[in-house]
Amino acid sequence: MTALREALGGYLDLRRGMGFKLDRDARLLAQFISYLEEAGAAAVTVDSAVAWATLPPGASPGWLAFRMSVARGFAAYLHTLDPSAEIPPPGLLPGGTHRAVPYLYSAADIASLLAQAERLRTPLRTATIQTLVGLLAVTGVFSWGQFGHTGLAGGCGRSVAGQPRVAVRQVLCTCGAGCVSGAGWCG
Repeated sequence: MTALREALGGYLDLRRGMGFKLDRDARLLAQFISYLEEAGAAAVTVDSAVAWATLPPGASPGWLAFRMSVARGFAAYLHTLDPSAEIPPPGLLPGGTHRAVPYLYSAADIASLLAQAERLRTPLRTATIQTLVGLLAVTGVFSWGQFGHTGLAGGCGRSVAGQPRVAVRQVLCTCGAGCVSGAGWCG
């Protein structure tokens, strides 16, 4: 057993002792050590970590970045035991998950969704979708902050849930008059 394999055992014991499962990491690190042994390397270097992380041809950038992060964690552990072990810097390989840019619904967008719900086949489905869209809008899932609004109110002028009136269309009517087509939505 090489010194790197012994260090891997210590690394996995330490991390598992902290509650990490590391099943995938253990397999990848075993592959990494096999790669280093075949290359004749006695210590982890940035170049060897990059060469191993980028091995699978055609792999996604996210997978390559994950492989690099696994190697980086092990290299950081090794560096505490052997200062000659190099730690690859974070962000060396592009990739990983990127959060999608959220779409901010305007009052017109929500009104359009509610109008399209009228075209559904059954009244129950129409009411369900209108209720869902209305609840999402009222609870703030559809963000009104970008318009400077402080609350929601129906077109009838009455406030919704005690909030002050603002220029928002197609929200749940509290007056009970069913302001738009008797659907219970102000507009």
